[in-house]
Amino acid sequence: MRVGRILGGSVLFGIASAAIGTGPHWPGLKGVQYIFVFGDSYSTVSWSPSSAPVPTPENPIGVPWPGLTSVGPLQPNWVGYMTNGFNVSNLLAFDYAIAGNNVTGFTNQIQSEFMPTAGQKPATSPWTADNSVFVSWIGINDLHEGADPTTTMNTIMQQQQSLYDVGARNFILINMPPWDRSPMGAQIAGLGPRVLAWNAMLADSTLTFSVAHQDASCLVFSSWDTMTTILNNPARYNITEPTSIGGDVWHDDLHITSFIHQRIANDMAGWLLSLPAGPSPTSSSSTIETTTLVTPSGTAAQTPLLTLTTPEYSASAIYNMPSSKPSSSDG
Repeated sequence: MRVGRILGGSVLFGIASAAIGTGPHWPGLKGVQYIFVFGDSYSTVSWSPSSAPVPTPENPIGVPWPGLTSVGPLQPNWVGYMTNGFNVSNLLAFDYAIAGNNVTGFTNQIQSEFMPTAGQKPATSPWTADNSVFVSWIGINDLHEGADPTTTMNTIMQQQQSLYDVGARNFILINMPPWDRSPMGAQIAGLGPRVLAWNAMLADSTLTFSVAHQDASCLVFSSWDTMTTILNNPARYNITEPTSIGGDVWHDDLHITSFIHQRIANDMAGWLLSLPAGPSPTSSSSTIETTTLVTPSGTAAQTPLLTLTTPEYSASAIYNMPSSKPSSSDG
């Protein structure tokens, strides 16, 4: 029985990536053949099930790689990197994400786009509970619009239930990046604590979902952790312009560059590779051993001693990909 078990993460702030529980259907990253993505501009490749071909091994995102993303022409986002560079299993990405979507659009992606198409498990996408993963990365637009976070989070988790009802068993929810440190976000008073509160709520909601669905794998990947590590020590990654629009981190006033997407995919792949196939150990207690972490806002948070996503644990060594932005001497 899974009772409040967290492997590497934080219920309070959701800062570290958390394997809240892997279930019997978790195949390990090498066993994942289908990834279904729902979200906003941080994830879109501009694929549509009604107008683009179904992804194939020759065309793993369904549109010419890297698709049309929010990071500039011919620039991949994390989905592009996961299917071309960090792909260890001929991964096919069905990316329903749409730029500008809030949780209402997110719901439409699942109910109106996914359910009538791949949700029916047609011969062109015969996914199963054992070879698929469902990724949700949403919330920036809702927070920017001032939507009630509790209502928004409830809708997100209701959609996870809808996916579960049609056979999904492996879930990854990506928390909110520190966009309070973006050129746009820096102008919004009090945004930093709201981002942290959102991430805490996401971790807590995912834990609740996990306890209620014992056969599901429920994972929270921390984009906040990856980006904060970079922003707090940009020189380590050969970054010279961490705050300016068009610099190394921010493509525009809100969206991150392809390099940062590469780091997110890198950390995600490395973390997922560290989670073995099959169910995680169970626990009879919801008590988590923690240590104090001071966030950029100076707020003391609690994060478990075990953190799977660290700058030292990098998939770059496995895939021979750069762990820092190429310098000018690298061409």
